[in-house]
Amino acid sequence: MPAPLPLRLRPLAILAAVLSTTLSAAPAAREPAAEPAPVTQFTLPPAVSELAAGFAAAVSELTPRNVTLHYREGAKLVALRGITAVQARNGVLIITFSAGDKAVLPADSVALITDGPRPPRPGASAP
Repeated sequence: MPAPLPLRLRPLAILAAVLSTTLSAAPAAREPAAEPAPVTQFTLPPAVSELAAGFAAAVSELTPRNVTLHYREGAKLVALRGITAVQARNGVLIITFSAGDKAVLPADSVALITDGPRPPRPGASAP
């Protein structure tokens, strides 16, 4: 009977045995190709698509450095500034900012697009 392996070499002997068994085994049968992930599509009413196209066209006519878009988020209005471009795609607006970032908003959430002066804050005194 051969002498037992020292404790520090036993993991290597086990690894060698597993590798030799794995490499000499017949290749496993290929699994069938997975089905592609389902595609989610939203169909918005034509009016929303037309609204988005109108907003995108309006932004292209405004002064680029001053464009501000206000949209509804729950019960409050949120202002987006630094907008350089707006594209319409199937009822949503793809908004590009001066830093190159992009945001997507549904066109029916937009409350106001302007290149005018900032609206006064509630409670602020008029000049």
